[in-house]
Amino acid sequence: MSPEQSRAGVLTRALSWAGRGVVGAGRRLGRWASKRWQMGQVRREIRRMEAHRRDLCRAMGEKVYLLFQRNQVRNRDLLVLCEEIRDLDVRLDAKEEDYRRIYLEGVEVRSPAAVEVADEALEQPPPAPPGPAAEAPGQSSVAL
Repeated sequence: MSPEQSRAGVLTRALSWAGRGVVGAGRRLGRWASKRWQMGQVRREIRRMEAHRRDLCRAMGEKVYLLFQRNQVRNRDLLVLCEEIRDLDVRLDAKEEDYRRIYLEGVEVRSPAAVEVADEALEQPPPAPPGPAAEAPGQSSVAL
């Protein structure tokens, strides 16, 4: 075998080896991408299930509190939590009243009677403009 043929054979084998490496790397990259996509799908499904669980727990808690308001809860742990919620509701109502009070400070609040009087005043015809003589209602000195 000539040195040129030997070099060509080595070059051919090297290119073949490199090609297999590139193809192998491509396959590995494809498997990695597929694995990452599958992991993402499973993670999204886990998040959906966790959100559904939170929704169910919230609904269950609201039902327990409704039973508490009807005096139908006997479990001590649940009673303690429901009493905390009831106390929080009382404090929340007080804070909302504070908010309304602050909002209404300095705002003139008219009674319904004052509003009715103001409405009646708007229904009356406006006063006649100052002029030489007051005209009778329904008569006008303006020519059309």
